[in-house]
Amino acid sequence: MSINPLITTYLTLAEIPQIHHHLSAPAAPKQLLRDTNMVILLSFEDCSHMKMIKRLAQSFLISGCLGVLVAVALYILGSFPYTQHFATSAGLILCPGMILGLAEPTTTAEMMFLLAIVLGSNFILYGIGGLFLYGAWAWFRRRSTL
Repeated sequence: MSINPLITTYLTLAEIPQIHHHLSAPAAPKQLLRDTNMVILLSFEDCSHMKMIKRLAQSFLISGCLGVLVAVALYILGSFPYTQHFATSAGLILCPGMILGLAEPTTTAEMMFLLAIVLGSNFILYGIGGLFLYGAWAWFRRRSTL
């Protein structure tokens, strides 16, 4: 068995033969090797919990990026006079942080600060919504296969 490159530990030259002995043993556990002086954590790629956490993180990031795109699209739509009414009414529902635009920032730094708050809050808001939707989808999918 070869050592996975994702092993994160500090080894001395005297400990390498001990690790090779543990890895070549037929009854070596896959996730955790314990020795008197060290604990070596191996990659958890096969663990179903890590796969679920990876999928949750992906759904959070994808949904959060979608929220940022919605906010940017509403800002662009708000710049045209014929779609400004739609952007202001939809902005309160789709991007609640846009209400901060009523502060009417005057300098570029203030505008960037408010834009960062609006985009960040939309990222977090849509990311949490994506987590809930993914959790519901995974739960119903699991229930339908039982």
